[in-house]
Amino acid sequence: PDSVDGMTSQEIFLDNDSLRAGGTSKNDPSENMEERRELRAKLRSLTDKYAYDVLMPFLERWYGEEKCGRGGRRCTPCYSLIRRYRAGERQSHAPHFDKHSFVSVVVSLTDYGREYRGGLYVSTKSNERNYVKLNRGDAVVHQSDLHHGVHVLNERDDGNPSERWSWIMWFRDSDTCEDYSAEWYYECAKEGNPTCMYLYATTLGVSEDIVHWNQLASDAGHAHASVKMAYAYLKTLPSHLQFDIERATNLFTEAIRSSNEPDGHYGMASVYLARTKMTIMQHSDKDTKRQAALEAMASPMVLEAISHLEEAAKSGHVFAMFNLGICYTYGYGRADGEQDFELAVEWFEASGLPEGLFAKSMYKSTIGKEEEAEDYKKKAMIMGYGSPWRKLAREATGSGGSSGAKLNLFWPPLPNGITPPEW
Repeated sequence: PDSVDGMTSQEIFLDNDSLRAGGTSKNDPSENMEERRELRAKLRSLTDKYAYDVLMPFLERWYGEEKCGRGGRRCTPCYSLIRRYRAGERQSHAPHFDKHSFVSVVVSLTDYGREYRGGLYVSTKSNERNYVKLNRGDAVVHQSDLHHGVHVLNERDDGNPSERWSWIMWFRDSDTCEDYSAEWYYECAKEGNPTCMYLYATTLGVSEDIVHWNQLASDAGHAHASVKMAYAYLKTLPSHLQFDIERATNLFTEAIRSSNEPDGHYGMASVYLARTKMTIMQHSDKDTKRQAALEAMASPMVLEAISHLEEAAKSGHVFAMFNLGICYTYGYGRADGEQDFELAVEWFEASGLPEGLFAKSMYKSTIGKEEEAEDYKKKAMIMGYGSPWRKLAREATGSGGSSGAKLNLFWPPLPNGITPPEW
């Protein structure tokens, strides 16, 4: 599974720390190393000459000895992989930082428009997407503090399905590929850079230190740090902090205020739904609980939660899209509880999550479209649905934007006592 969002990745590593140590490419004992050894050798015979003879000298000229040569440490390609995105399968990669890379290089192996549309985008905040139109052989070079992601659109220029291939390298400032990321981030964190504070926290192992640097980044206006702190107060991220829903609410609000952060909106939705559910569950009498559930269907708090999910979804938040599917499946937001299955499955599919694709498969089956149902089921399985690792990976990575975010929100019970099942 991918370390950013816990989904399957259609990729092959040509080189990384594990391969150099004699292990498998992703520490997966089931990987057939013999089958891929010859393929890796052939690919590296094509790629290594560009990585070492072209890109290494270029990076030294571009960044100078202060970054690529400090202390005699050359910028060296330590990770090399080829990755594919294809319409109908994996099409996106959540916005993130390459925190384990000093300099990243992305080389396009496909032409924009002719073979794919969308692709790599960069952003100063999570609700922005500025696409970089790359053709075959074009390269993008950036450092680890660049916020970026991938979203390949369904169709290329001629209306056929998009398919994007790229060669990705992560360089470290070390001839031996030693990880100096704590050193990189600490230096600029001390200078007051909020992103460096946030990234430096990821290199630490002590809860108090992690919270300290995230708090500094949050105070300096870093929305991702504010969201992380909020989830720490909600105890969905491990920390020494006491549970405090009010502090969490304030931090989610600050993330929204500073940059309209999608994970801030998603966090606020989770708080509103949790508060609503707690209010209903406080009633011990069956009839009063049913009345409370009925009144909650279109209550101000549920409507606020749905509004925040919609705001997050506008910026591509896949967990929010999935939960809008849940919303319309069960009739939340409507006083009469009217369901809208067609709109629900549109949101499920738009999420691109294997759980969303499987939900659409279930719907197609219920209306007798078994062939379409089987097609969506196969897509969901390719993306990891039903695999023993999927739920664990999803819980560890969250939405990609924040590891504290959970796919299963606290939707309140319906008047009939039913609560949406967990996925």
